[in-house]
Amino acid sequence: MSDASTPEKSREKRRDPWRRELVIATAMLAFGLFVLPMAIYSVGVRVIGSYGTEGGMLDLAETIWRDLLALAPWAWLLVLSPYVVVQALRLALRMWRSPRTREVRHGAS
Repeated sequence: MSDASTPEKSREKRRDPWRRELVIATAMLAFGLFVLPMAIYSVGVRVIGSYGTEGGMLDLAETIWRDLLALAPWAWLLVLSPYVVVQALRLALRMWRSPRTREVRHGAS
């Protein structure tokens, strides 16, 4: 009997996609919570000017985090948008690589 056919290895293989998805979701959530507000602040300062009365980068991040706790839809959309974009790109890539799509692109019937 080979190593790959043992029940333990089989369970581990089934868990790998979930583990991978969890890592992707966690990374994108962290990006949405910490990096994205800082990037928005930096672009906003260059385009519009200072943010609010105190105008600090952490002030904007704190506002976003507070709105998350208050369940404001725009804050959730902002924080989850990196994960949604990654999922949309993965779906588009999967559709692009599918045999049926390939037939349509190349004109095969």
